[in-house]
Amino acid sequence: MPADFGELGTRCDTDASASIGVTTYAGDASSLTTPATRFTDCGTLDFRPSVDVSTTERIPGAPTGVKVAVNLGQNASGRGTALLKDAVVRLPAGLELGAQVASVDGGLRLCRASEFAYTDQATPSSCKDGSAVGDVTITSPLISFPFVGKVYLGEQRVIGELPDLYIEAAPENAVAEDAPRIKLIGHVSADPNTGQITTVFENNPQLRFDRILLDFPSGSTSFFTTPQRCGTYSGTSSLSPWSGGAVIDSTSSITIDQGCDLPLAPTVDVSSANTTAGARSQTRITLDRPDRGPWLNHLNIALPTGLLADLNVPTECPPAQAPTGACPQSSRLGTVTALAGAG
Repeated sequence: MPADFGELGTRCDTDASASIGVTTYAGDASSLTTPATRFTDCGTLDFRPSVDVSTTERIPGAPTGVKVAVNLGQNASGRGTALLKDAVVRLPAGLELGAQVASVDGGLRLCRASEFAYTDQATPSSCKDGSAVGDVTITSPLISFPFVGKVYLGEQRVIGELPDLYIEAAPENAVAEDAPRIKLIGHVSADPNTGQITTVFENNPQLRFDRILLDFPSGSTSFFTTPQRCGTYSGTSSLSPWSGGAVIDSTSSITIDQGCDLPLAPTVDVSSANTTAGARSQTRITLDRPDRGPWLNHLNIALPTGLLADLNVPTECPPAQAPTGACPQSSRLGTVTALAGAG
C-alpha cells in the first residue's frame, strides 16, 4: 500500500489491529487477527472543531428551518486532525421543538430501533418517510463526493423522555444496497427549567470528515419554533476527540429581530348548549392565543353572573390521587382539548 494512500487513526490509548476473514470455494471459513500496534503522538494532533446554528426565520414564535453544522476543518493533505469522539450539541436557548411537526401529511411516526438497525451499519434502515424530520450531508477530504441521507425521529429510550435522533447517510447517488453507509444516534433532552435542547452523540465512528450538516427544513410543519421574544440567543456545544485531548467548547448564536411588537390579544368565548333561563346545560369555554402571541402565564375567567355550579353532582378527587391522574370518574367535571404548535 503506498504510504500516502492510507491514513492512521488518532486514538493512542488502546491497541489497534486488523482482522481478516477468508472463505474457501468449498465453503470453509476462517479468520485471523494481525498483531496489535499502538499509535503514538496523539497529543500533538490539531483539534479545533466548531458548531454553527442558524434559523431561516428571524421573527419570534414562528415555525423555522434550522441548520446545525459540526465543522472539523480537516486538511486536504498532510497530517489530519484528531477525529471526533463525542459531541454535546446545545442549541441556542429559546429554540423549541415545534408541536406543529406532528401535523405533517399522514401524521408523524417514530422510527423503531429495529427499523434503524444501528448495530448493522452495512444494511440500509427501513425507517418510514413519515419519521424523517431533516436531511444530513457529510463531506470529507478523503472522498470527492458527499454522503447524504435523512434525519429520523427515533424511539424514546424511556417513556416521558424525548425521542432520539437517528441519522443515516450513504454516498450521493448510491443505488446499491451494499453501498457503505454511516449511522449515528443522538440522544435528545430538554432542560427542565429553561427548555434548552441538548443532543448528545457518543462514541462516534472514527471518520475523517470536514463537516456534518443537519438541515431541518422550514414550513408550517417544521421541526423547530423560534424563541418567543426578540433578542440574541446562544448555545455552547462541547466536543471531544478520540486522541484524548482537551474538550473544546464552541458557542453559536441566533438573532430574532423582526416582528417584535406582538400584542397580547387572546380571545375567550363562553357558551351554553341550552339558553333557557334556570335550565341545566353544558357550558363550553374556548380560549384562543393568536399565532406568535405571547405565552400566557396565568388565566382568570369570570363566568357570566348567575351561571352557577351544582357542587352536589361531582365528588372530590383526593389530593393524593390528583397528581397521578387517578381521580375517580365521579369527580369528572368535563373534558379539555388543547391545540399546540406555531403556524
